[in-house]
Amino acid sequence: MKNFPSVLIFGQPFNRKYGGGITLSNLYMNWDKDKLAVIATGHVMNGITNDICDTYYQLGSEEYRWKFPFSLVQRKFSSGLVAFDQSPIISGGRKGSDLRSFLVDKIFYPTLEWLGCYHSAVRIEFSDKLKDWLFEYKPEVLYIQASTLDTLLFAIELKKFLEIPSVFHMMDDWPSTISKRGPFRKYWQKRIENVLKHLLDMTDLYLSISEAMSEEYKIRYGKTFRPFHNPIDLDRFSSKDKPITSHGKRFRILYLGRVGTANRQSLLRFASFISQYSHSDKSVEFDIYTNDNKELGVGKMMRYKGVNVFSAVSYDQVPNLMNSYDLLILPLDFTKSGLKFSRYSMPTKASEYMASGIPILIFAPYETAISRFFLKYQCGYCVNSPEKDSLEKAMNMLISDNDYRSLIVERAKKLAFQLFDGDRVRSDFQSLISQLAVSRWD
Repeated sequence: MKNFPSVLIFGQPFNRKYGGGITLSNLYMNWDKDKLAVIATGHVMNGITNDICDTYYQLGSEEYRWKFPFSLVQRKFSSGLVAFDQSPIISGGRKGSDLRSFLVDKIFYPTLEWLGCYHSAVRIEFSDKLKDWLFEYKPEVLYIQASTLDTLLFAIELKKFLEIPSVFHMMDDWPSTISKRGPFRKYWQKRIENVLKHLLDMTDLYLSISEAMSEEYKIRYGKTFRPFHNPIDLDRFSSKDKPITSHGKRFRILYLGRVGTANRQSLLRFASFISQYSHSDKSVEFDIYTNDNKELGVGKMMRYKGVNVFSAVSYDQVPNLMNSYDLLILPLDFTKSGLKFSRYSMPTKASEYMASGIPILIFAPYETAISRFFLKYQCGYCVNSPEKDSLEKAMNMLISDNDYRSLIVERAKKLAFQLFDGDRVRSDFQSLISQLAVSRWD
């Protein structure tokens, strides 16, 4: 076993529900458990897992503080180490009623943001309990994911307090979308940008989620970001015996994952298209598996003919589920706000899709990193227009042209092996992190 350094991860817990948590889990797989620890606010401690790391410090009410009078509606979380029960998945914090959660998350927080109060209303501070635990744990490397003003400021203080090498990992281009509403948005955008640049100047290693993001951030921040996409176990996701030809009279299309800012409108548009689409030989079905079934627009999708919405399955079930479909879709929105959010992102599921042996449809603007990637390598069908005619042309070809299906599948599988093989990507990532610890003593 390698002699891994002890790492403190700030901001992103390990989980198997969301892209960031899945990618983190796959990058740190096989790391010594006793040399990994996470600190994060209770708001993101949902669905944490103990298969990679079992030491979590929850930044609760002793560290995560709202100023009066906003503190009157603050959700209360306990501070300190989180204890796991018999199940591998727990959620931190105290759940409120559905009504309270709706009022706070959908009305209170957005109103504070619009008024320009949110960024100044909350702060994260060191408690004596946290300091004692940090002295006891003695991390050698600080790994940071931060995307709000309070987490950026605390990351700076954490870096100063620990005096150890640090790595900053960007998994989406949140600086382009943060504080996008209200009369004070430009002030807060500038303020957050300055704090981020200050943190980056203190950081020793920079990681991104895609080549496109690394290129943009070199220009924007003057730093060299190493791209690390989600590494995967190729044997687990690969469908060796799956025929390339679609079988039977049904042609089944699958989407797995989040429904939100980045893809809601394109999912709606595609669902609407499927409800009206007809093929001479096949009946077409579109299935969506997501935990965001209360998200705006999902209810409308459920009413479309040929469209079904199901609750998300466990991560272990994903490979078998994908293998039962004829086409996998990866949609991103064509809206201005959607493009801003996802322009440089590579969705976690992209590498899993590519290894599956199932043809892939990209439904996204040309400007996105995912479209440019698939166009460059010609390993999926890209629809870069929201128009119905473009989708119809794509579906006709993907259903009827088995030679084309075979071609893009083989290209995708080959590329997945070259770029996303878990053993190789993890080795590169873990070597970089380990080198940081060594550099501390050089």
